[in-house]
This record gives sequence, C-alpha cells and structure tokens, in this order.
Amino acid sequence: MTMHPKSVEELLAILGDHRSVPDLRAYFNLDSPDDRPRYTGARFDTLDGGGARSGVKDVITPSDLLAVACLHVTVPTPVALDLVEGPLGREVAARLREIPASVVLGEVGADEHVKGQVLTFGE
Repeated sequence: MTMHPKSVEELLAILGDHRSVPDLRAYFNLDSPDDRPRYTGARFDTLDGGGARSGVKDVITPSDLLAVACLHVTVPTPVALDLVEGPLGREVAARLREIPASVVLGEVGADEHVKGQVLTFGE
C-alpha cells in the first residue's frame, strides 16, 4: 500500500487498513505518555524552551529554524542567514511585535493580524 495517497480512495484505504491505528499510536507515542513523542513535528513549539519566552519572542533564532526543519520545511541558507542576522529578520521581528501574544494560530480571526502584509526576500 502506498504511503503517499494520490486520491481520496487511496487515503480511505490507508485509513481503513487494520495497521493504521497501531501505526498512528506508535507514531504519536500514545502508549508511553511519559516519553517524549517521536514524530518529527513533536518538538516544533517546545524546542529550546519554545519561542514565546522572554528574550527570544518576536525574533527569528537558529532554534526557530531547527524547529521548522522538524516539520520537514527547508529554509534556503541565504534566507536563513537573513532571518537570523539580516534585514529580513529585523522586518519579521517588527511585524511579529505587532501581533498580540493572546492570538492563537489557527483560531478564527487570527489571520486578520497578517492580511495584506508582504515580506521582501533578498532585496
């Protein structure tokens, strides 16, 4: 069975397979809640203490880039360097400071804080 479904039918076949529930339980480490989860994105928001702590909130840090890599997202090296120590990072930081800490990503209305904003890369 393919692990990259190309249709709804293939996805439903994967979800309906008798191995799906045990595989998902193992992936999310649901049977050992005292152990750290094993899936790659498990540490995204807690790596190196998390990004909301004093001194690093509203700033892109090398730990943030590693956290993004945990989600299998590749940030090209020139962009990563610009985010950490260049004008792009300063621009992102300024915009992050405009978003109230009480905004929860994914909640209705959260996108209102970033609509219409455009960042320039490499300029």
